[in-house]
Amino acid sequence: MNFHSPEKARSRAAVVRYCISTFSASSLSEMEVSALQSMALSVYVNTLNVRDFPTATSLLETYANSPFANDLQISWMQSAKRHWRYRLYRVDVMKRILERKKNLAFPFQINRKLGSTKWK
Repeated sequence: MNFHSPEKARSRAAVVRYCISTFSASSLSEMEVSALQSMALSVYVNTLNVRDFPTATSLLETYANSPFANDLQISWMQSAKRHWRYRLYRVDVMKRILERKKNLAFPFQINRKLGSTKWK
């Protein structure tokens, strides 16, 4: 199965829904909350990329009702869905506006150090 397929996106969305429903915000550290938000963002963008809007909508509703989301993130997710549905991301100005909003809504840095370690 292709990594960018609707089936894979649905499977990943189910995992995010499970994590959101299982963990409470008080039981997670700030880093774990950031990781969960990052995972939700990644899966949400993947569902939009494969144009699986029912899954994206369901993930958005689940995330919006969780204690991990804030209004800015929900607003960005709704805007992103609109951009993908009408393919507004193809317009450079709209793409830059959406990217700027995403950076404000999801300010965390993903601390992956891929390729930064030098082997001796």
